[in-house]
Amino acid sequence: MVTHRQQAASSVRRDAWVEIDLSAIEKNLSVIKNWMGKDQPPPQIMAVVKSDAYGHGAVQVAEVLLASGATWLAVASVDEGSQIREIDSSAPILILSPSPFWALGTAISDSLDLTVTSIAEIEAIADVARKLHMCARVHLKVDTGMHRIGCPPEKAKELVELIESLPELDLRSIYSHLAIADNEESVRFQNNIFSSVLDDIDYKSRKNGEGTRLFAHLASSDAAHLFPFSRHDLVRAGLNLYGLESTRNSKTLTPALALRGRINHIRDIKEGESVGYGLTWTAKRQTRLGNIPIGYADGVDRKLSNRLQGLLSGKLINQVGRISMDQMLFDITDVPEAQEGDVITLIGEENGLRIGLSDWALILDTITYELACRLRVRLPRIYTRRRNGQ
Repeated sequence: MVTHRQQAASSVRRDAWVEIDLSAIEKNLSVIKNWMGKDQPPPQIMAVVKSDAYGHGAVQVAEVLLASGATWLAVASVDEGSQIREIDSSAPILILSPSPFWALGTAISDSLDLTVTSIAEIEAIADVARKLHMCARVHLKVDTGMHRIGCPPEKAKELVELIESLPELDLRSIYSHLAIADNEESVRFQNNIFSSVLDDIDYKSRKNGEGTRLFAHLASSDAAHLFPFSRHDLVRAGLNLYGLESTRNSKTLTPALALRGRINHIRDIKEGESVGYGLTWTAKRQTRLGNIPIGYADGVDRKLSNRLQGLLSGKLINQVGRISMDQMLFDITDVPEAQEGDVITLIGEENGLRIGLSDWALILDTITYELACRLRVRLPRIYTRRRNGQ
């Protein structure tokens, strides 16, 4: 039977959970704003909360970000936007991709801002808005070099004029997306194309339905930090809000996410005995094993088997054996005081030691974006706030 010996946040449903430190997210937003503190006026911040806020919980995180100074939210789909609209009736929410025709009515009714890239999309949105007797807010996305989503630069002026000719539509911004946000040559190349488009349509002289001028946005928080010329009127902040960089631990941001599980079973095995599916790890000494109820169904990649570490009582310990769907084993021999109910940290900090998602990313040759999003599958979330630096 598991007893809770350690004082720690814990789920009432499972002995495995994700902790989200909301104060870290507030701090990271403040850091991003400080990067642009000398700009006059400073760019607005669009907080990207797609994919359930990169696995951190979109509804809870969105509330914190709006209260801390973000002026916009961005999502990937209509259902993501509608979920947030349920808890905030007024925050502007941009859907970053073109939306399917059958979802346009929901998007417009929920006052979600829509991305457009073509005549067909513009006319479809106008038609739905007309039937609803509503005005749809739209944002024109221009392809400046990533070649994924966006209209050709030479078509931008035509599309702007079409949008402005339709009373059912209200054009709010012109934007684009960077392919390599931390590479100056690439960012400058795309920014030059974007700036030419803005000049061609004379965007500063154009007004939206409320009488204020259109705004332009290109930069992610990475680009905004490194290359001030890319900031324009608004910066889309995503991964950095959560204290993450794509492939390394950040020196200036505070990770908000931790992954922990309680030991629910302990057993001893003899030297030479093997463990787990496929018996992929063999004890080289008398070994004490601790099991936690976290597995690949929770988003922990099976390829991390026998390669990841955890933190237990302030010590690094090795995961052993193949990670299974719901369980994984750790060698806890060097923590003789460990008992059932003690917490093993897979991602997070303990006694000055930290394991980051970037450590997993390095092993798996991937990026922290992917790993954070995977952890949203079925792990309960616990929201905390640190006080006095603790």
